[in-house]
Amino acid sequence: MPRHSFSRPVSAVALTAVFALSPSLACSAPADDAPTRGGTPGASAGTAGVPGTAAKVPAFTVKRMVKGYSHVWDVASVGSEGWIFTERESAKVRIVKGKAVHNVKFPSSSVWASGETGLMGIAVDPAFTKNRRFYTCQGGFTKNG
Repeated sequence: MPRHSFSRPVSAVALTAVFALSPSLACSAPADDAPTRGGTPGASAGTAGVPGTAAKVPAFTVKRMVKGYSHVWDVASVGSEGWIFTERESAKVRIVKGKAVHNVKFPSSSVWASGETGLMGIAVDPAFTKNRRFYTCQGGFTKNG
């Protein structure tokens, strides 16, 4: 039986075509599973398949805790201590307790802030009240660029 060897460009094109078509093949549904007119695609399991019903939107209230900050990027609860938040461009970390805002000692000078980067995410250590640790996601730079 002869063995066929494909050149790299032909193989690459064939693989690209297979991978490009795979998501659309995997996501296509038979006509029986398509939402009916008036139904809501992506409805919760409680309403799935029931024509004309929509998932209920949970009620929530927005309350401004502090004013005067630019590009607040992430907020996390620190329990009874209040809330901790990051500012992307100034690379500052602050804690809000009641109506008071406190600066947190943080090496802001090591954060590279430009365009879409800066001090972004924050995660509070589960033992924060004892060890005062939090973890950040941030842009940075090194001595040699």
